[in-house]
Amino acid sequence: MHTCSTGKEKPIALFSKTFLLICSFFATSAHAQIHTAPDGWKELHNSECIRLDIRYATAHNFTKKKIYPCGRCFLKEEAVTALNQVARQLEQQGYGLLLFDCYRPLPAQWKLWEIVSDPRYVADPRKGSMHNRGIAVDLTLYDLHTGKAIDMGTPYDFFGPQAHSNCTDLPEQVLQHRKILAQAMKSAGFEGIATEWWHFSLRQVQAPLAQWEWICP
Repeated sequence: MHTCSTGKEKPIALFSKTFLLICSFFATSAHAQIHTAPDGWKELHNSECIRLDIRYATAHNFTKKKIYPCGRCFLKEEAVTALNQVARQLEQQGYGLLLFDCYRPLPAQWKLWEIVSDPRYVADPRKGSMHNRGIAVDLTLYDLHTGKAIDMGTPYDFFGPQAHSNCTDLPEQVLQHRKILAQAMKSAGFEGIATEWWHFSLRQVQAPLAQWEWICP
């Protein structure tokens, strides 16, 4: 039989209960699993000018392991708007965007860090990456007519100087392809990084680290 107390709780006891409730709420929210994009986020799907090839949902990545349960692409709304702007611009040149990685849950960042603890290529999860904030994307170009990925000189997630943005020891056509991608991304507000030609982030957007994970359809 349950009884209700009619007296006032002691301040310390009340504070402790409130604190535990708050902690429980954030612990649940931080590791929540979702079916659809949360408020302020959008999910990208295959379209005429944007295709998904989420590598960490397969073993076809530098870890040789499957990191995500399935391939889905979530980004903050501002990043999706900017990326659609890039896609429209590149469509006029006969190119589409092939996306390798989008939002990356923080638990997945820890998995990558355990395999490659090199901040030049994998962000320290204690600081987090732009991927963990939903404002970064790894991508390349593909030919809208043939559907084939464009030659960018190295594969995705290649660790070496040939993948650096300032590398010039590459065929002229490859350098031109990289320039086309970089200029289109920059025109929409994205910024690249020195060590990866495929990585761009919308740095002017302030977004916290996120841990929520998606559920496979």
